[in-house]
Amino acid sequence: MISDVLFDAKNDIEYYLTELTFSDVYSDAKLREQLHELMISMEKIRVQLDTEPDIEQIFESLKTKIEERCKIANIEYRKIIFDNDNTEGLEILLQEGRSKRSVIISISNTRKAGILLEHRFENYKFLSGYNGICSYEDKYIEVLINSLDKSSIQKIYDRLFNLDNSRNYLNNISYENDTKLELTYNSSEGLNITILISPISDIAKTLLGNIQDDSISLKISGLNITQQDKTVSYLEKYANSIFFQIDLILGLPLTVQRIQTQEENILQHDAQTTLNIKYPVCQYDKEALSLYWYARSANEMPLLQYLAYYQVIEFYFSTYSQIKATRTIQNLMKTPGFNIHNDNDVIKVLNIAKSSLARGFITEISQLEATLKECIQISLLKEFLEKNERLKSFFTKKDKMLDLEALALN
Repeated sequence: MISDVLFDAKNDIEYYLTELTFSDVYSDAKLREQLHELMISMEKIRVQLDTEPDIEQIFESLKTKIEERCKIANIEYRKIIFDNDNTEGLEILLQEGRSKRSVIISISNTRKAGILLEHRFENYKFLSGYNGICSYEDKYIEVLINSLDKSSIQKIYDRLFNLDNSRNYLNNISYENDTKLELTYNSSEGLNITILISPISDIAKTLLGNIQDDSISLKISGLNITQQDKTVSYLEKYANSIFFQIDLILGLPLTVQRIQTQEENILQHDAQTTLNIKYPVCQYDKEALSLYWYARSANEMPLLQYLAYYQVIEFYFSTYSQIKATRTIQNLMKTPGFNIHNDNDVIKVLNIAKSSLARGFITEISQLEATLKECIQISLLKEFLEKNERLKSFFTKKDKMLDLEALALN
């Protein structure tokens, strides 16, 4: 520490000035006076270094500077009070597509405020639907990376950067050349594009929040980006190309991290819903439950996820088709005109039974209809749609592109 060096230097200078052995060497009065002034200055600096800084004062100064820059850039912000320690913080609202996402600054993480001021945070926007940021002015995109096969971060570092000992690297994070993959490309539009896979940057870690220090991100710079849709299109284009090659060569299926905001997740649960777990009183079919869990894990593959969910319903086709046939037969036999001794009436019963048991005799649509009618309460379905405006709008407006008819809630 510098304060220790200053303390030792001051003591050494005092020793040479007071020791009789060196009285002739340092006898010049002007020199001795200068050395005394030097010792006084060193002591003042040492005391200053040993005095703990006033974190509150430092944070307040940083917060004021951030507020001033927000005002100049016309960025919305507001002061907030943290309930746990009654301290004052700052919430900055940066653009995310058509909505906004907040960045929280608190005294407990003063370094975060310092990093914001070190960078042009005003230029950054969040990427809608992705755990990433972009800057139109800096022609820059950065998005977090993870692995589809749930590989550990240690395995990703080891495979991606071919490190001899990734564990030691993770314990002593550095930003050397051996921990990055970099590609440069001159596009036909005259753009000099750089694609970089490396440890996450300080500004991305600060803006995104709750990010591991050893996270990896995809960085693309040199792009001519001016709007959100085009930026996402560029991201997907380059990420898909690079990751496909990495998967073929290393067998490492990487992907950019997607997120679902409350606006985007049309099946979002009520935020006030409380967790109420009970001891299992029902036993579910193993095969159907296996399909359900597979669907839940396929978040990165929506078409495959849809198929798995549909197969859960399909599993019960025969069960509910037979229930429907049973009720139809019961209703037929309860009619006043039904006669068990009439061959025509008996044939009607046989035909209904055959349609429910014979494979291929009953259509998939009718089996789906029978299953849904047995499992869904129409009143609850209507209530669900009424509470979710985005979902309701999706189903009740005619889609010209897909040529789908709108559904009527009545």
